[in-house]
Amino acid sequence: MSLFVAFAMLAGQEIAGTRTPPVVVQRQVATSPAVSRAVMSEFARCVVRRKHDVAAEVVLDPLQKLGSEETKGLFISDCMPRGSRMRARAVQMRYGLAEALVLADIKSAPADLSQVAPLQHLPFTDRPMPADVAADPERVAGWQVFADAAQGYAAIAPLGECVVRANPAGSLALLKTPVETEAEKAALSALAPALPGCVKKGEQIAINRFNLRGTIALNLYRLARAPRIAVGSGGAQ
Repeated sequence: MSLFVAFAMLAGQEIAGTRTPPVVVQRQVATSPAVSRAVMSEFARCVVRRKHDVAAEVVLDPLQKLGSEETKGLFISDCMPRGSRMRARAVQMRYGLAEALVLADIKSAPADLSQVAPLQHLPFTDRPMPADVAADPERVAGWQVFADAAQGYAAIAPLGECVVRANPAGSLALLKTPVETEAEKAALSALAPALPGCVKKGEQIAINRFNLRGTIALNLYRLARAPRIAVGSGGAQ
């Protein structure tokens, strides 16, 4: 996970006994993975406390609405570290919101997941590149980064669903651990036996602690909130 935090520094100069107005200088710092994950975790929890229903709509929607008009309110400056601005990719934001929602709403591991239909896992760049973006090379590059992340998100999402279905209690236990800790490593190790059965033969998926925890969070919340299929004597209805 790569996260940038821009710190605002005030600079002033003494001139003939007076002080010039402060100048805001932006310094962008690429933080370490541990700091990045901790910052996103705290930010997402704050957002969920303030905008729970909007955050839940984003996480539950398979097409993912981050960046649309109705989700602009999720980027709450008061939830960011004091004196800083945070820039994160949509995938990072969605994973963070999913985990915060799980911690807020899911008190015990969801049961009866066999009665939940398979989830949809769709890339959230399902529209052509807008003409104004295509006309600007810098924006084209940004769009491509976003599109690549979206494809990666969609590719790993079925793995997350499979792991949660195989071990819902272990998945919830993982999300209750602080990031970048020995407890997190132990929880991930407990989930490791489920991974081979969740990857198709010959398929290669790039997995790290960030995206594995993120896709587990997202799929756990979606599965816990999904309708159960009524099963009677005649089978599924």
